[in-house]
Amino acid sequence: MQITNKQVLEAWHKLTRSQRAVVKAIVKRHYAACRRNGVAIESHDRVWIEAIEMERLDRGKQQDEDESEPEKGWPFTRYWQYVTPIDRGIN
Repeated sequence: MQITNKQVLEAWHKLTRSQRAVVKAIVKRHYAACRRNGVAIESHDRVWIEAIEMERLDRGKQQDEDESEPEKGWPFTRYWQYVTPIDRGIN
């Protein structure tokens, strides 16, 4: 699980320690899902880029949620990536 691309490494160094932990967890979850489903990882750098972007998007969502209270009656839905229906117990 090494970063080899210079741009990805620069983006990694801009993250805080807690943000890095989130990104690592996303990458580990992706790798585990690929192994479980027998899928080869084509680009490790792309996985890191996507994980960093997911963390940024989640951080942005949290800031938006803090600033405004959601309307009553509209539940918050989160769609988890890399969780198959079998893993969730849906057949």
